[in-house]
Amino acid sequence: MHAQIVRGEPGSCPICGMDLVEKKAPPQKAQKPEEKKILYWVAPMDPNYRRDEPGQSPMGMELAPVYDEGVETGDGDYPAISINPAVTHNLGLRTAKAALQDLQIEIRTPGIVDYDETRISHIHPRAEGWFEKLHVRAEGDPIRAGDVLGDFYSPDILAAQVDFLVALNSSQRGKLDSARNGLRLLGVEEATIKQIEKQRQTQNTVPVISPASGIITRLGVREGMYAVPSSETFAIADLDHVWVKVDVYEHQIAALKSGLDAEIRVPAWPERVWRGKTEYIYPQLNARSRTLSVRLSFANSDHALKPNMYAEVVIQAAPKQQVVTIP
Repeated sequence: MHAQIVRGEPGSCPICGMDLVEKKAPPQKAQKPEEKKILYWVAPMDPNYRRDEPGQSPMGMELAPVYDEGVETGDGDYPAISINPAVTHNLGLRTAKAALQDLQIEIRTPGIVDYDETRISHIHPRAEGWFEKLHVRAEGDPIRAGDVLGDFYSPDILAAQVDFLVALNSSQRGKLDSARNGLRLLGVEEATIKQIEKQRQTQNTVPVISPASGIITRLGVREGMYAVPSSETFAIADLDHVWVKVDVYEHQIAALKSGLDAEIRVPAWPERVWRGKTEYIYPQLNARSRTLSVRLSFANSDHALKPNMYAEVVIQAAPKQQVVTIP
């Protein structure tokens, strides 16, 4: 009733005692959105095709307008890039300042497990003869250093034994040493020579002794076969250490050097990691694949790594010093 009475909170009129009534503010007029300024027109399929007025692209499509979003222009009068905050949130984008620091480089490449060729023993007879008996059955058999591989009969070795016994009965020291060395040169083991000297009689066959522990990777004879010095009768590989050979792309070569740390995983034991070193970088690229072969060395005491296994290799290459990086 009394419009001149105005209060900032609910109450009653001091004149008539009636409750005060809330007065609502008049609705504001909607502001007309400001029209955006068109900077230029571009081809929908080629943003580099720009025009100052509407038209068609070389492909016959209508040019699309590019509006002034109120951002600063970048290099070459191109507009700076802006991303809607909602889009940034949905994409999980984060920003960080670039900094100078050392950059660790990893070279990832597949590899193949192979024998360590420096740990393969190749056994040839020193004289012509026959293997009267074999003590190994097949390739893949394990063998230990000092085990007898077979019994070998050779007329040349038998003749050398006779010369040795004759020298034993003579008083000429030089002749005895010469006869002893003759047996050594024919591959007769020192223990066999001492046995001949002790028993003072020849042996029709002499044992062929394994010089190393490992597995038989080549068995070139069978019982009764004839062998000559050019025949590889046995090959024994030590699996306590193995090689892994990998191919590295040409653009990664600069980061390589001998002695870098490396690790491998194999599908047979995906949870295990073997750690080793780069041992040798081959001097020539493969002309077709443009890759360089690199040899790695790994300990393999339990012989879990088998030759020809596939391996996933990571080489910790030499870091680049003080390069621009984003943390």
